[in-house]
Amino acid sequence: MASGRHSPSPEPPGPRPIRRLHESLINRIAAGEIIHRPASALKELLENSLDAGSTSIQVTVKDGGMKLLQIQDNGCGIHV
Repeated sequence: MASGRHSPSPEPPGPRPIRRLHESLINRIAAGEIIHRPASALKELLENSLDAGSTSIQVTVKDGGMKLLQIQDNGCGIHV
């Protein structure tokens, strides 16, 4: 192409698997050491829902996400 643009990569088939977080990262998040902006957390949670193949996502937020940030979806979660 003359404009220097590249064609987009093809999308992988189906939803991507959800990755389990390391225990140390879970503990840091629980201690409030990681999430500084609720919007960043919301973005990550919504991406996880979409990656899980969700077709319906419900978001509940209280106090701008500082008191509660809850995501409910119909995606396929982590199988243990």
